[in-house]
Amino acid sequence: VVELTPENFEREVTRREGAVFVEFYAPWCPYCKRLEPIWEELPEKLEEAGSKTRVARMNVDAYADYASAYAVTGFPTLMLF
Repeated sequence: VVELTPENFEREVTRREGAVFVEFYAPWCPYCKRLEPIWEELPEKLEEAGSKTRVARMNVDAYADYASAYAVTGFPTLMLF
């Protein structure tokens, strides 16, 4: 799972070839905490299924501009790019 920041978001998501599945999360969110072990396991499961989809996540508590830019209004928010 790629941890996204403003420094790597464009390179890892918007400019990358192929699909990227992104979780926008907040570290204090109980639903995000419940999703975490599943999200961490997802890249391996996708690879086993023959998918080239990359999995990433971004802490929008730390990078609130991205929450606004992508209309994140609840946590977790999952988006496929």
